Amino acid sequence: MLALCQCETHEKTTYFLIGEGDNMKILGFLLIGLGIVDVGFSFLGIDIYREIGIYVPDWLYEWTAYIPMVIGFLLLYSENLKGKVAEFEGSLDEGEVLVKSGQVSFKESFSKIESGVLLLTDKRLFYRGINKHKGEDISFENVGSNDFELLPGDISSVETKLPNFIIIKGKDNNEFKLVVRGKEEWKKEILKAVSGAD
Repeated sequence: MLALCQCETHEKTTYFLIGEGDNMKILGFLLIGLGIVDVGFSFLGIDIYREIGIYVPDWLYEWTAYIPMVIGFLLLYSENLKGKVAEFEGSLDEGEVLVKSGQVSFKESFSKIESGVLLLTDKRLFYRGINKHKGEDISFENVGSNDFELLPGDISSVETKLPNFIIIKGKDNNEFKLVVRGKEEWKKEILKAVSGAD
């Protein structure tokens, strides 16, 4: 869904489009704002939910400010990752056709994960890191240290494991273990690219 917005200044009128991703960002900021307002009013002894006629159970009452903030931050984070996917999709070589793309995670250790983008085209499979997180800490240091690029002919095998891992092995014995959504569909598309390269 796209919405056309009009922005008037004393010099000119500017029109711009708000896309679905922008709507999610706006919703994210509104939810964060609601949480902040709830915290502020709670210090003043005012329950904004009861003031507008929403009665929250006592066990949930102490979390009413944090729940919308967490959901808001998750929406903003998700939309940021979608923007990165689109950015990488736009950087394909001339004539290169995108087959599949998506957000993935590269598990470096038990608690350290790099979030990134996996793209499969008619010419290559590649991963690009976006950020790293350990617990609640998000970092941009050493992002890209796990980046890889494989030609379909250089892939020796593709396996899936529970819960949602895909393991891609190169003919040079390098192994890339990623957490993906739709692991079986990824496996099918990668193997199709590999069989087309033979």
